[in-house]
Amino acid sequence: MIREIDIKDRKAAVQVLSVQLPAYKIEAEIIGCPDLPPLKDTADDLRITGETFLGYFIGEKLCGVISFF
Repeated sequence: MIREIDIKDRKAAVQVLSVQLPAYKIEAEIIGCPDLPPLKDTADDLRITGETFLGYFIGEKLCGVISFF
């Protein structure tokens, strides 16, 4: 199920990071950029982006995320 994530909620932001950071690590390896800026994101960074976040959930488990302005 896809639903909007309240990214201002710290627990939700931490959940998003748990999906986002592993994906960015793979991207960094593929493009040869170990200092990819999103790898330094924190939950607080996400909470103030102003972006809308949608999550794909299986039950209550967050399995994928997309964000946009």
